[in-house]
Amino acid sequence: MRGIVPDEILDRKKQGFSPPDQSWYRGPTMSYVRDILLNERALSRGFFNAEYIRRVVDEHTTGKVNHRLLLWSLLSFEWWNRIFFDV
Repeated sequence: MRGIVPDEILDRKKQGFSPPDQSWYRGPTMSYVRDILLNERALSRGFFNAEYIRRVVDEHTTGKVNHRLLLWSLLSFEWWNRIFFDV
């Protein structure tokens, strides 16, 4: 990538990626989260407990608990499964 991406970007220290802010998982986005984590495909693998996922989503949606890190992790895990496990 040298010559395409500026050297100051290529040579800087590695940094982590923060999960999205809690506001990303409010409003219309929550229907996407529910659709991904609670659909038959996700639940059929046996990794997710539907009752627990519903509670986490509801707590986050109502503002009772900020589950942004957990939601981000669950979504990432589900997409990883779809890409690498479901072939």
